[in-house]
Amino acid sequence: MELKKSQPLLQVHTYHSLAAIKYKSVSTIPMIAKTRLQVEKTLLETADRVVATSPQEKQHMRSLVSSKGKIDIIPCGTDLERFGSIARSAARRELGIATETKVVLYVRRFDPRKGIETSVRAVSMSALPKADLKLIIGGGWRPGECDGKERDRIGSIVEELGLSDITSFPGGLSRDILPAYYAAADVCVVPSHYEPLV
Repeated sequence: MELKKSQPLLQVHTYHSLAAIKYKSVSTIPMIAKTRLQVEKTLLETADRVVATSPQEKQHMRSLVSSKGKIDIIPCGTDLERFGSIARSAARRELGIATETKVVLYVRRFDPRKGIETSVRAVSMSALPKADLKLIIGGGWRPGECDGKERDRIGSIVEELGLSDITSFPGGLSRDILPAYYAAADVCVVPSHYEPLV
């Protein structure tokens, strides 16, 4: 915003997340919150264009940030060549997953706001025989860090619900193997409490 004041630039912006929503889902509001909320409002009102990735995000900007500003919706893209390049049968062979198994896939980071627990509990309530199910929870973590603590918490819930035999935690999935996981899955879940980039 400061650079735009001194140079004839067009400013286009996409929010990674909106503080007005993000701060509702955390127990401790960071000290920077007031500043971030003000910057987000100023940016929406002064940028030449703000890109929302969905109609819902645009509505959130209007109702929670500012009624002023120019917003266009451009959904996030998917590389269809990369993610449509492998058949389910080939992907399952590569990953060692039986043809008849129903696969539920989660791939994101470990964070309480990502709602992983919701997916685990939903799988535990499935009417399908557990022997026919596989829950894959992909995402890296660091022992002792916030993501590692969340991984441990989710692991405890998996054990508590008796899902250890059908759940795998493959860790961070590289760009090379990720298309196979998506192709092998029957359903990919995004249970986040707030996820602007989906």
